[in-house]
Amino acid sequence: MDFSRQWRQRHRQSFDTLLAWLKGCVGICFWYVCRPTVVAVLLERPHTLAGSEQLKRVRRLSSTDPDPERAPPQVTRVQNRLVRLSSVCLVALHALSPPLPELLTQDGRDLSGWQRLVSAGFGSPTLDKPGPPPLTYGTLLAAVNVCVRPFTRAEPARRSSGTGSHEPLLELRAALLTGLHQTLTLVLEQAVLHRLLPPADADDQPLSWDQLREELKPFLDSVRRQQQGRSSPHPQEGGPPADQALLPLLDRLVNAVLK
Repeated sequence: MDFSRQWRQRHRQSFDTLLAWLKGCVGICFWYVCRPTVVAVLLERPHTLAGSEQLKRVRRLSSTDPDPERAPPQVTRVQNRLVRLSSVCLVALHALSPPLPELLTQDGRDLSGWQRLVSAGFGSPTLDKPGPPPLTYGTLLAAVNVCVRPFTRAEPARRSSGTGSHEPLLELRAALLTGLHQTLTLVLEQAVLHRLLPPADADDQPLSWDQLREELKPFLDSVRRQQQGRSSPHPQEGGPPADQALLPLLDRLVNAVLK
């Protein structure tokens, strides 16, 4: 924290530029993870579409697919790299966000040195404008729903049986589980900070706690359905042990913070 404060004081422009692109990179990565058709088109025609009007048209007309496991293996490899790249950015953003335990215990620490990293909006991420897109709660919650989907579906996704098609899927699941933990923790850290810090200026929007609870309901409901399925006489087929342990913990953490 001391290093970032010194950086802001000595060279605010470079700090703000890096921070803007760290936040924007998270939104960009998950925008493409949600749109495997766009990734597939870029893989087929990388030179003819890059920076062209046709690419903008493909972006506008593309529909979202919240289940990254349904993509073909070559697209899955790209999605895996996108999720891992967003994970690197989230690690950096966590270093600039106060730890959640300190925020919840309110142990008298001065919060004035911290800044809000997430805008209080719930709209879906877009790439309509040049430059890094803003990081909003809508962007992060869209990422949460993408990351949790493979671990809470009623049936495992059907993938074409091909050589090497299983390994990219396993790598993607591991990356998604890490991304889920990082993204959800950043949502909670910034939400609590948003409530504790006074508005930075007259244009600073307050965060609606009720809307945040409502937006997190799909995540909580999917985790509860998964847990009920595992405890039923005919449990649903699930993922690796890591998600079986992590998802209940995240469920309890969200409920404890938003109570």
